[in-house]
Amino acid sequence: MPRLAVTSPAIRLVEIEDDELEEFIELWAENIGESYASVQRIGKANDKGRDVVAFLTLQKHEGAWHLYQCKRKTRGSKLGLPEALGELGKLFFHHCAGAYATLPTKYAFVTPRGAVGDLVHLINHPSQLRDALIASWNDHCAKKITARQTVPLTSEIRAAINGYDFGEIEYLAAPTS
Repeated sequence: MPRLAVTSPAIRLVEIEDDELEEFIELWAENIGESYASVQRIGKANDKGRDVVAFLTLQKHEGAWHLYQCKRKTRGSKLGLPEALGELGKLFFHHCAGAYATLPTKYAFVTPRGAVGDLVHLINHPSQLRDALIASWNDHCAKKITARQTVPLTSEIRAAINGYDFGEIEYLAAPTS
């Protein structure tokens, strides 16, 4: 009798494509018991830094919401600090530009292959993550938020960054064993 190959869910999660990861997170968010008012998958070009959003109230982007930013990465690659800072830069830029009235009360990088050590360190030290975003804005955000313009760290963006609870930023990875 032929033997069936059984692949663990964690391995399958690491192998799925970008759009499948976003779909998986959308379905997961709809069913995790957070009592979200609604869940939307926005990801694609011009998503304003939002792949999957889960609204805690009917006020949607004018109330409390969670953001799941999906970063599949390629085989053997983990989410790095420059890319993560760029994504956070998008969040604050688009918030200050009026795309959403409130910032998410939880921000999760969904990165099945994990995150590099310096990013994990900063996530575990929220004030250092805030400081790193401000200090490296010109290197990792200014020219990467939008192809149409260079985005300076304005006083409005800086105030939004300084007012945000960086303790609400986390990363979700597939189990390694």
